[in-house]
Amino acid sequence: MKKNMDRVPLVQVQGLKTYFYKGKGVLSKVFGKGLRIVHAVDDVSFTIEAGKNFSLVGETGCGKSTVCRSILRLVEPTDGKILFEGQNLLEFSKREMQKFRCKAQIVMQDPRSSLNPRMTAGEIIAEPLRIHGMKKYEDEIQDEVARLLETVRLSSEDADKYPHEFSGGQARRIGIARALVLRPQFIVADELTSGLDVSIAAAILDLMQDLQDEFKLTYFWISHDLHMVKYVSDNIAIMYLGKIVEIGRAQDISDGPLHPYSQALFSAIPSIKPGHETRKIILEGEVPSPIHPPSGCPFNTRCQRKLGAICETDVPPWQDAGDGHRLSCHIPLETLRKV
Repeated sequence: MKKNMDRVPLVQVQGLKTYFYKGKGVLSKVFGKGLRIVHAVDDVSFTIEAGKNFSLVGETGCGKSTVCRSILRLVEPTDGKILFEGQNLLEFSKREMQKFRCKAQIVMQDPRSSLNPRMTAGEIIAEPLRIHGMKKYEDEIQDEVARLLETVRLSSEDADKYPHEFSGGQARRIGIARALVLRPQFIVADELTSGLDVSIAAAILDLMQDLQDEFKLTYFWISHDLHMVKYVSDNIAIMYLGKIVEIGRAQDISDGPLHPYSQALFSAIPSIKPGHETRKIILEGEVPSPIHPPSGCPFNTRCQRKLGAICETDVPPWQDAGDGHRLSCHIPLETLRKV
C-alpha cells in the first residue's frame, strides 16, 4: 500500500477554472444584468512530482498568480480538482485546510505588502507558530526564529528590526523564513526574484536550492524571467490568456519550444554563444481581454503562423511531442519544428 502512495504526485491540478465576476448594482448581482466574467484561469491541468521544481511562465496578466492562489485556496476556484497527496483540496473541511496550511506555503511577490509594517521580523516569523500551536513556550519560539533567520543567511539580531529597515533582498529572505517555519513540503514562489539586482537574485536562488536539499521541498515557481526558469526548473508550463499552451521538461522547452507563443517568448532571450544571433519573433497586437477571450485558439489573434478559420473557431487539440512534452496547437508538429 505504501508503494502505491509513493507513486502519487504531490500536486495534481485537473481542469482548474477560476473566474471573477464584475458588475455594479443590484441588477448585476440578482439578475446578472451587466455582469462580466473574467476568465482568469480557464481549464488548466498539470502535475508536480515531490521534490521537483515546476515553473509556470507567461506574460504579465496571463493568470499565473491566480493559478498559485487557487491551488492554495487563497482564492476559491470556480471548477476543477486540486489534489494534494491524492486528496481533493476543494472538499477539505476548515480543520483539514488548517492542517494543509502547514504543508503548503507561499512566498509573495511583493515583500513590502506581504510583511506587516507594524510587526518586527521576529514577530512575523513567529506568528504562524502561535496560530498553529506548533510551539508552547516563548523561549522555544524565539530559538526557532533565531535559527530560521540564520538559515536564510540573516542574523538572529535582525529579529528586532521592522520590514522598512530591510533591503529588497533581505525582505525576501524574511518571507522565505516565514514560509519555512511550519516545515512545509510544498512552497509557491511568486516572482521571487522580480525587481532584484542580478547578484542578489542569484544569491536568493542559491539559497532556495540549498533549502530544497535541506528541507526536502517541492517548488512551484511563478515567473516571467526565462533565464531564471531555465536555471531552476525540472518542468515548465507556458501560459497564455488563462490557458496552458505548452508543457514539458525544462530542457526540451527551453532548447526547442514548439508552440508559436513559446517560440516568441524564448526568441527574446539573447544568445551567449559567440557569433550566434537569435532571430527575435515580434508579436503584433495586444493580449485580448480575459473578459472577452477569442474563440478557438486563445493565441489566434497574434499568431503569425495560424492556419486560418480553424484556429479562430476550433479549440486546438493537444499534441504529444514525446517525453511528456505536449502542446495545444492546430499546426502539425513537423511544421512547428521548422522555425
